[in-house]
Amino acid sequence: MGNQEGFLAPALLFLIVVVLFIGLGYLSYQDGVKWDKFAAEHECKKVGFEESRVGVGFSVSSNGAVSPVMVASGPKTGFECNDGITYWRN
Repeated sequence: MGNQEGFLAPALLFLIVVVLFIGLGYLSYQDGVKWDKFAAEHECKKVGFEESRVGVGFSVSSNGAVSPVMVASGPKTGFECNDGITYWRN
């Protein structure tokens, strides 16, 4: 029995990670389906594209410590819809 207990925790963790990834994939898929429906209903047209960007800066904490900060954003596509709003999608 002792050998099975040592196996149970990693197996359970692996299962949780797999379920989370499947759940995130499903949510991403559903978001795409909702966007496709919205874009069709609102006659959205592609109007722009932004490449990925990386920025570097500095942050100051409440105690005065300075830390470097790096911010990254993925590529985005802009769509203008018949409601006059431009939506940016990754």
